[in-house]
Amino acid sequence: MSDEKSTPDKEPEDSVEGRVIEPPTTHITKAEGEGVGEAPENLHETMQLAKAAKEGKEDQFDKLYQRVAPSLFSWARLRIPPSIRPFLDEQDVVQEVWIRAVEIIERYDPDKVNFRAWIFRVAKNVLLEAMRKLRADPRLRMDGGPSTRLFVIENCPDSVTLMSARMRRDERIKIFTGYVEELESPDREILVHCGLEGLKAQEVADRLELNREAVIKRWQRLRETLRNNGMLRGIIIDEEA
Repeated sequence: MSDEKSTPDKEPEDSVEGRVIEPPTTHITKAEGEGVGEAPENLHETMQLAKAAKEGKEDQFDKLYQRVAPSLFSWARLRIPPSIRPFLDEQDVVQEVWIRAVEIIERYDPDKVNFRAWIFRVAKNVLLEAMRKLRADPRLRMDGGPSTRLFVIENCPDSVTLMSARMRRDERIKIFTGYVEELESPDREILVHCGLEGLKAQEVADRLELNREAVIKRWQRLRETLRNNGMLRGIIIDEEA
C-alpha cells in the first residue's frame, strides 16, 4: 500500500520563530471526555497489541484501534476537504478505516513500521479514494443529497460505530481541532504530522522543506503548550519527533 503524501502549505526554512497561538484551557468533565482515551499512548504496549492483532486476535485489534481512533477522528475533521464533506464525514472515515485495516492486518509488519503510521496510511488512502470518486463522477456533486455517501459502511461492529458517535460529541476533540485550525503554517502541519500521524522529524522536514532542527524546535514548543493546557492526553502523541 502506497503512502500518499498530504499537501500541506510550505514555509521557508528561516521562518522558525512564528507566533504561538495559545489553546483555551480545557475544563473537561468525565462525561464530556468519554470518547478520548485517558492514558497516554504506551508505544511498547501498542507494539505488543499490534503483533497480537496481526496473529488474528480481534479483541487485541479492537484495543489497539481504540488507542488511535481519537487521533484518526481529529485528523479526519482537519483533513476532509469542504468539497467532500457533504458525502464523507469523520465517522465514515473512522469506520471505513477499521473495516479496511481488519481486512489487511495480516500484511502489516510491526517490525518495520509502527501501527500508528500504518493506520494513517490506510486513512490517507480512504480520503484519497473519496476524492477520486468525486472527481470521476461529477454527477455526485449535482445530484447527491444529504443521504448520498461515498462509502457504504458494511460489517462495521457496533462498538466502532458507537465509539465514532461518541467522538463526534467529544468536547475535547472539538476544542483541539478548533485550536489546530487557528495555527499558522508550518506549525499546523507539524502538529498533524508529528502529533497525530506519528511521523519522525526528518520525514516531516523533508515534506515541508524545513530543516530537522526547526521541526524539532517547533514540535517541542507545541507539545509544551498543549500539555500545559490539558490537550495532549488521548489525542496527541507526547513523544519526541
